Amino acid sequence: MQRLNPHATEIRTQNADSNGPMLKVNGALGFQPFLAFMVWQGNVADVLDSLDGHSLWP
Repeated sequence: MQRLNPHATEIRTQNADSNGPMLKVNGALGFQPFLAFMVWQGNVADVLDSLDGHSLWP
């Protein structure tokens, strides 16, 4: 990899928190947690029903 990009100083990878085997591989390779985020999803009709009468903006 460094031959292809000799100026690179970091390598980043992504895995789901639920993917224990791959997280173990990444840890063994020396990767450390850098950034975590959560993605939410919902049924459009359910979300709109929940918002009924409520504004998202002041």
